[in-house]
Amino acid sequence: MLLLSLLTGMAQADGNIKPIPVTTVKLSAVLTIPNHSVPATAISLNDSTISSEIFGKIIRILPQVGDVVQRGDKLVALECTDHSLP
Repeated sequence: MLLLSLLTGMAQADGNIKPIPVTTVKLSAVLTIPNHSVPATAISLNDSTISSEIFGKIIRILPQVGDVVQRGDKLVALECTDHSLP
């Protein structure tokens, strides 16, 4: 504190105060956010394999994420015109 007051007093007594040049930069120009990525596979604890009795293309998935389904509920709609009756 004493040193600061002495230096301030010397600068005022001298009267020859030179400004110190300062350069400013926007924070967004120098800010870096760490980004890490690793290969991974997420598998549900209730992972199930679903199969059908005939070949077909899935055209619609009926339950939405978070829906509770019961045994016998329709899960998907299949496009299976090759197996349709005339």
